[in-house]
Amino acid sequence: MDFSAIDHQQAIEKMMAERYLLGEMDSQERDAFEAHLFECVECFEQVRAGTEFVQYVKRIGAEEAAAVALPKQRFWSSMLAGLRQPVAAFVSVLLLAAVGFNIFQQRQLSRQKGPALERSYILTGIAHGGDSAKLIAAPRGAILGLNVEYSQRGELTSYGVRILSASGAVQSDLPIPPDQVDGMARITVSTDALTPGRYSVVVWGRNNDGAESEVGRGAFELQFTR
Repeated sequence: MDFSAIDHQQAIEKMMAERYLLGEMDSQERDAFEAHLFECVECFEQVRAGTEFVQYVKRIGAEEAAAVALPKQRFWSSMLAGLRQPVAAFVSVLLLAAVGFNIFQQRQLSRQKGPALERSYILTGIAHGGDSAKLIAAPRGAILGLNVEYSQRGELTSYGVRILSASGAVQSDLPIPPDQVDGMARITVSTDALTPGRYSVVVWGRNNDGAESEVGRGAFELQFTR
């Protein structure tokens, strides 16, 4: 697919942001959409919000499962039983996504009613040859600004930054806008999207063929203060 062929209307009609988050794009379409993200603020924000929502759902899923009352268990049992039918499965998934995203948005909006301070940290990158994890002690709901130095290479045409858990699971993965490709990757994340533990912040670069290389890395250890 030609990178220039994607405009915002096509991205909406083809549900590209949703398919990008679900990993349903081939490498050519993914690269084309990432190129579009550099120019489209609306799609970029949709991908960012979707990434945070997925991590939010993963975190609250384990915490709230044990607190579900019996009537709710019966409701979910009925809901899951209906998933055996293809049409019911599709409708149920849409319902669950709509309800969950609405709750997520309401909680996010409630936090945005007043000013919020960002806790900014510079993580040791490959430019300094270190790999020690920076200890970050912060409360739930805090906003972390993570900065990692990286090496720019002439053959690389796009860059991005992702957060990995200690097990290697991707917590967040976003492209770096072209006007911010300056040797310092900056990513903002809420501690609500994370659990206590060690994380790596990896900066990647891709060439025109879609081959990916690691060009920067930092690490941090998250502890909750309350």
